[in-house]
Parts: sequence; C-alpha cells; structure tokens
Amino acid sequence: MELAVVNTSGSEVKKVSVRDDIFGAGVNESVVHSVVRWQRAKRRAGTHATLNLARMSGGTKKPFKQKGTGRARAGSVNSPLWVGGAVIFGPQPRDYSFKLPRKVRRQALCGAISAKVEAGKLVVVDAISIEKPKTKEFFSILSTLNLRGSEGSPSKPPKVVFLFSKGEEAAAVSARNISGVTCLPVEGVNVYDVVNADCLLLTEQSLANVTQKLGAQIDKVGAGESASSL
Repeated sequence: MELAVVNTSGSEVKKVSVRDDIFGAGVNESVVHSVVRWQRAKRRAGTHATLNLARMSGGTKKPFKQKGTGRARAGSVNSPLWVGGAVIFGPQPRDYSFKLPRKVRRQALCGAISAKVEAGKLVVVDAISIEKPKTKEFFSILSTLNLRGSEGSPSKPPKVVFLFSKGEEAAAVSARNISGVTCLPVEGVNVYDVVNADCLLLTEQSLANVTQKLGAQIDKVGAGESASSL
C-alpha cells in the first residue's frame, strides 16, 4: 500500500510504499483492549494504603473495665468496630501489572496504527525544519495541516501524537507546550497513546524508523516460525 506525503503547506509531494502488515493490518479490538489494560495497569502507582491493626500505634490499654459499666466489652481503642479504629481487609500497596506476550503487544500496535491509516488520521510530512525550538512555528504547521480544529470552534482541538526521530528534537520541544499535542520518540510509540489520539503526525524519517522497528520484529518472528516448521 501507499501513503501520501505532504509538505508543511499541506500540499501532497509524493507517495511512499509501506508494509501492509504494519500499516494495513486488521484491527483486533479484543487484542487492542488487552494491551491498553496492560499499559494502564503498568502505569498504576498502587500506593493506596489503609491502617490495619499491625500498622496502628498505641491502643494496647483496655479503655475501660470489663464489667459493671453497662457498655459492650472492649479491649482496644484500635478495634475495627470503633470510629477511628483499624481497617480490616482494606487496600494495601500492590503491583497491578501483569504479563502479556510480546507478539500480542506488537499485533495491537500494528492494528492501532492501521486503524488510523484507514480512518485517514495519519499524516506524513516530508520534513519539519525547525532549527531552534519555536512553539509558534510548530503551531503554524499544525494549523496549516488542519490539526487544530476549525477556527472559532468552541470544541477542543484534536489530540495529536507527534512521533519524532533523532535530529528532530527541536520540533518536539517546539510542540510540547501546545495543548492537545503529545510528543513521543519513535522508540516510545505505544498502543495507548495511538488509540487515545485523534491523529498521528510523522515525518518521513519517523515513518521509515517505525517501519524498521516493527518490521524487524515481525521478520524475526516469521524467520523463527519458518525455522521451527522445518
């Protein structure tokens, strides 16, 4: 398949051939959902905690005598039955992450990228030439590419994920202060950010690097499966 490459003025300059197994793969929503859950679980801090009897201080003295007061017997002010007492079976710090096969994660990423291509939400620019970080310049490029919404619209601008490569750091720094724009190096492209974005913005160099990154993984797995079948 082929993707159109535009310049920073929005005019198409050429078409480039891309791999169907990366940019034209089928989308398995169940697999994508599993990987999004996996990513969010890994990011979860899990620092919630409650005080149980072992973690509470004091309260070892019996608050009043056992008999003769007319009250229910009690042995500690830390009792879970009392207000301000310990919590039984409350949440404790834990790790929410779980394992997911690398093949599944790769399949979900290719599917998420392919969904953006199918929806026309992947924009490839030949190059973004910004020598020094300048937010105004990058904002102007986004506006020219119609990635800031219609002028005067009360709705929020679309969420854009800008994938940059080595040597394009100035463009990334220029974009990071713009509302709705997330800058990721090609090495950090992931399912959650791709799915959450309204549009993907790549330079031609980033497109080649993404293809190389995912293509090498796919080819390696394919070679291994071919060898095992012999």
